[in-house]
Amino acid sequence: EIAILMQDGTVRLWAVKSDNAVVIRELNYSTPTVLRWATKDAHRFVTGYGDSSFSIFNTAQNKMTKVKCSDDKFGTHDGGVLDCQWDPLSDNYLLVAFGSGRMGMFDTEKIQLVRSFDKMAGGVRCIEWLPNAPGSFLAASE
Repeated sequence: EIAILMQDGTVRLWAVKSDNAVVIRELNYSTPTVLRWATKDAHRFVTGYGDSSFSIFNTAQNKMTKVKCSDDKFGTHDGGVLDCQWDPLSDNYLLVAFGSGRMGMFDTEKIQLVRSFDKMAGGVRCIEWLPNAPGSFLAASE
């Protein structure tokens, strides 16, 4: 499968077999800002949105879970999702950077906020896990 973020803000999921490609799902909920496939599970991807939410889609089960991070339950993050990265050791954990300058670590199986990180001066524009230091990541700001 291939997921493509279209110019109109739609995320299109395509099934490709030899020389034939078919759209099997279209996702259009808010303005998408980032799309990332899971590190280990080739059937899962996440899409971050401008309304500070993200959706986890499992193509094998045709199942989607939407998490509204602006809710109290998820740390009241705001400013939109600017970046997100799957934990390289486990596709159950997702690190998300918000336009407010804050970050959150989410357990995507239990659908819960594991840890919220304090606001960084200048905001967080991108995040990346360090491959040689398990559990460590970098956050870049302006």
